[in-house]
Amino acid sequence: MPLENKGDVTSPAAQPDRSIRFGTPELVSFELSGVTFAVGAEIAAIEQSGAVDFLTFKDFRINGIAVEIEEYRHPFSIKKGVVTSLPRPTTVFVRSTSLAKAAYKEFAESASDWTVTGTVFVFGKFKKYGFGFKRVIPIKIDQPISNPLRPAGS
Repeated sequence: MPLENKGDVTSPAAQPDRSIRFGTPELVSFELSGVTFAVGAEIAAIEQSGAVDFLTFKDFRINGIAVEIEEYRHPFSIKKGVVTSLPRPTTVFVRSTSLAKAAYKEFAESASDWTVTGTVFVFGKFKKYGFGFKRVIPIKIDQPISNPLRPAGS
């Protein structure tokens, strides 16, 4: 899943020690209950190194439509100043009840980019100033991604 170079999650002044960049969603399954996508991501640890145990996602919306993102239970390490790709993509589920709203919105006002908003909670043990600390780091997300329903370049 190639990641787009659309910039960081927030301005460096707002969250100087962390950023997440999501890749383009890829369709996994389409069922009566909803649609499932796989999405890759990269995490940049600008000022900290450590081991991430898991990620949770809260209040996520893609282009204003509520989505459910499965808890990410694949541990990985991050290093200060290095961008790390998630070992596996995460799973995003859009309920059938939201699909009609999403379809209408796409038909009425299709845009080349969608906006992703929400909060990622990063659980793990992080090093700063030579000490290791177990903690949870919240990362606010407000970022554009390319509309996967539009052909590239349109």
